[in-house]
Parts: sequence; C-alpha cells; structure tokens
Amino acid sequence: MTQHVLIFSLGPVQSFIAEARRAHDLWAGSQMLSALAKAAATAIGGQLVLPHSLDGDDMPNKIVAVVENPDQAARHAQDAVCRRWRELAAQALENSKLSQGGDFATIWQRQLEHHLEFAWAAAEIEGNEMAAYRQAMSALDARKQTRTFDQSPEDGPKDTLSGQRSALRENMSRKAISTYWERAAQRHPDKLKADEWLDALSVMKRFGEYKLFPSVSTVAASSFLEKAKGLPELLALRAALNLLGVCRPNNSGLAFWPYDGDMLFEETYASQRFKASYAQAQGDPRPTLLVLKQLYKAVEARPGPYYAIVQMDGDQMGKHLTSGCRSLQDIQMVSKRLAQFTEQVKKLLVPPNGYLLYAGGDDVLALLPLDSVLKMVNEIARIYREIFQDWENEALPLDKEGHRIPFTLSAGIAIAHHLYPLDAALSAARAAENAAKRIYGRNAICLTVLKRSGETVQVGGRWHIDDVDGGTLGLCNAVKTHFMEHRLSAKFAYEVAAEAQVVTGLPDAIPAVLKRLLKRYKTDALSATDLAYLIKTLPVWAEVHNAIVPAQTVKNNGQIQRIPQGLTELGQWLVLARFLAQGGQE
Repeated sequence: MTQHVLIFSLGPVQSFIAEARRAHDLWAGSQMLSALAKAAATAIGGQLVLPHSLDGDDMPNKIVAVVENPDQAARHAQDAVCRRWRELAAQALENSKLSQGGDFATIWQRQLEHHLEFAWAAAEIEGNEMAAYRQAMSALDARKQTRTFDQSPEDGPKDTLSGQRSALRENMSRKAISTYWERAAQRHPDKLKADEWLDALSVMKRFGEYKLFPSVSTVAASSFLEKAKGLPELLALRAALNLLGVCRPNNSGLAFWPYDGDMLFEETYASQRFKASYAQAQGDPRPTLLVLKQLYKAVEARPGPYYAIVQMDGDQMGKHLTSGCRSLQDIQMVSKRLAQFTEQVKKLLVPPNGYLLYAGGDDVLALLPLDSVLKMVNEIARIYREIFQDWENEALPLDKEGHRIPFTLSAGIAIAHHLYPLDAALSAARAAENAAKRIYGRNAICLTVLKRSGETVQVGGRWHIDDVDGGTLGLCNAVKTHFMEHRLSAKFAYEVAAEAQVVTGLPDAIPAVLKRLLKRYKTDALSATDLAYLIKTLPVWAEVHNAIVPAQTVKNNGQIQRIPQGLTELGQWLVLARFLAQGGQE
C-alpha cells in the first residue's frame, strides 16, 4: 500500500503548563502531557520517526510516523490520548475524595471534554520522503492557523490557577464554594490552601499519581540546607517543627529534610502568614523561630530568598528538520541525539544542583538555586553543542546569507523571590528566552532579575566570546567571585553602570574608563594577575555587546545618531554579578 508521512500534534501545551501556583503544578502538567504524547506515539502505528523510540518518559507533543492509512492512524492516536486522559482524571478524582453533588459532575465532565486539542496532517510519499514531510508540515502549520472555536460556557466563580474556568462546586453561592474548598484543604493540607478553588484540570495536577515536587522555597533554600546538613541545630529544628504539627511534606530530594523550604525563612513565622499557610499547626511558632535563629548562627548564613526558573530551547530546530535533514533517517538521528541530550541533562540537574521540571527533545524547563544557575546553564549549553558537534556540515541548513546554521541553544532565565507569583516568574522566563533569540540573535542567553524592590534588571549575550575564558557566563561568574571574596567593591558595578550613560557612545574611551574604575574599586585582595585580566577582558565584553545589543537612536541637531549600548549592557551584567554574590540578600 501507499506510504504516507503523518504528523500528529497534541495541545494545548504552554497554557496548560503555565497554569500554576506551585512548582508541583508545573511538574504535574508537564508529566501529564508527556503521558498523553506517549499514548499517542504508542497507538499511532507504522514506523515511528519522531520520537525515534518509545523509551523515556518525556515525549514531544508532535509525533512523526510513516503509515499506510493516516486517517486511521490519527484516529487511533486521538482515541488513545482520550482514554489516557480519562484514566488520569478518574485517578485524580478518586485521590481527591471531593464531594460530587450538585453541579460538580456537570462541570467536571464539560471541562474534561473541551480541553484537549488535536491537529494532524499527512502527505503521500511519492519517491521523495522529505518532500512528503515538508508538505505535511506545511499543511499542519496551515491547519493550526485555522482556529476552531468549541464554545464551552464557564459560568460562576473561576478557579485560582487559570482564572478562566469555573471552579468545581456543588452550587453557585460564593460562600458555599468557599466552604467547600476550605473543607477540602483541611482534608488535604499538603495539596491545597484554604483560599484555592480548583477546576477539573487543576484537580488532575494536584491529585494525580505524581511524586510531590519541591516548592520554589525549597529550591531557594537548597544551598543553605547543604551547609546545614548534619548539624545538631538542624535536627533541633526538625524536632521543633514536628512538635508544632507542621504538615507540609516536601520531596526536596534531600533525605535529611522532610519539610518545605519555606520553614527555613524567618518571615514564615510571622503570626498572620503562619496561620494562613499552616492552619493545621498546633501551638505558638515563636519558640520554633528561636530554634531557626540558632541554626542561622551555626551555619553563619541565612538562606537566600531568590531562585531561578530556566527555559531553554534549541534554535531553529524546525529549519534543521525541514531544510537540513535529507531523509527521515536524518530526522530519526536528530531525535536520538536529542534523547542523549535529555538523559545527560537529567543526570546533571539533581538536587541540590537543580530541579528538573521537563527535558524532552530540545526543550528544558528547570528550577535552579541562585548560586548554581550560571554553572548549570552553561553546562547544559555545552552538552547540547557537543551532542551535535560532529553533525555533517552538508546536513546543516543555510541562513539568508548562505552560511551553515549550526545546532545551538538559547536560554531565558527569570530570577525571582520565592514569594513572587510563580506564573509571573514563568512568563518572565519565557519572555527572556524570546529576547535571547529575537534581541541577542540566538545561541544566546537572557536573564531577568525580578527584585522585590521593584527594580528589574535584564541582561543578555552570546554563550561564547572570543578570547574570554568560559564566555559570557564564565566572565560573569569570575566577577561574581571577586565580589564575594571582597576583591572588588560593590560600588564598582554601579559606577560602571553610571559611567555608561556618559561614555557608551565613545568606544575609544571605554578601556580607559574601565581601567580607572577597576583601580579605584579594587581591594588589596585582588591579585595583579586578576586585575590585568579584567583590564584586558572587560572592554572586550563591552565591544562584543556593541554588536549584539540594539543601539540607542537619538536625534541631534536634526541628525539621527545610533549610540552603541555595549558598556551599558556590561554595567547591567556587573550589577547582576554583584546581586548573585550577595545570594539575593538585599
């Protein structure tokens, strides 16, 4: 029979994962989508191309296969996804023990039936399988541009995760809904807060068969916990929390700490906040706070309140598959190498170095402690480059100038306070990833620091800088260390940022300005070798960013001038390095 290339797509992806108030919501959402994609890939039949196999748990949401009957194969895949979806929903509902009277069953069924999105396209292989692949991909893109509106009324008060769908309820009264979910929170204090109202999809995330993922507070405090490991003061805090009756289990990945990292922050024990977060606790939290302060003294530090959420994505992967690959076997080989990349990332990001939310194909979503974010992100980019470093040059697509496009990765990072809304931090990470590709030209990184003081710092750059060891992040990390070891005064970062406003348009003056400021704000602890390296390297960093960062356009005497922004960008990187050196302590 005639062979066809079938491309099957499952959604929604971003919106479903982004609906989260806890890190566990992100984790559970990505795990559900992977489970559904695996069901589709298993049922689609024929010869699987992407992914290249059914091994592994993190599956891409787009599946490519060679089949004889595409209509039947797509229907089998869709039916398998729907069956798996109903199984996941039934298990979560059973685990939740929620009362299902009144309007509950109607809302539950409606939300399950109207959430999943399917799209597929196929093309007959007429001698050239890649021509069929490109035709099917073009048809799928066109199909996705044609929106089908399946209207589903969502009346009454909305859930607190998406803010768009009806909260599950027995009747419409807000007071009754509030009482309903307060009682649910009392039964499941580890899953719910009293002010959370869930819809069907949120219930599936909170009550599905997934291990409890660490909170962002735990991620922020993980480095502090490593320093406290084995100290009697930490054991004393555990005993005090046990007596207090705090019931918030936490899968930190650290066997010696069974509680949420939130319990390591002094502000948690403020009366009003403690009651809101730990209503089930018995007794006065103030004695436990005294035990915590003893732990601070023993460690000689406090936990940093900031963490990083990281989103990484391969650059122009669609172009690599459609224009670079010369056969479906090439696409399979790309898939195999991406699977190798995923496995290495999983081995790298283990607590306390990192907490992996998702790694599948060329996508990575992770939470990282502040003190390891530069090192881990740099290492992930290195792994990606090495996976594809020997890829045949002729199999690389061409850009508009006719140059080969290598396999590269871009990253967006949002550094946020552990009490900052998670959905907003995730949105900032995605915006940073978009900026890494759009503003900094791909093969790049962009970081956004969401300070509680309201001041937002955003910086970006390429991974690699000629003649600079470790590239952009290596240099930032070196300057961070100089700040930490008090070899450079903290004023240096702000003075460079201030001077940049004056001399950024005078490239010949930049080396002299940086040399003057380095000599003014260095301490005796900075060696002559390190000083010479910074004098040589920082102007290179600024010059490289002149070519990357969009110039500022000003009008002077009727003439349009474009002022390079490399020194301004360098100043922001130095401010970031100083912030990281302080561990986010403002």
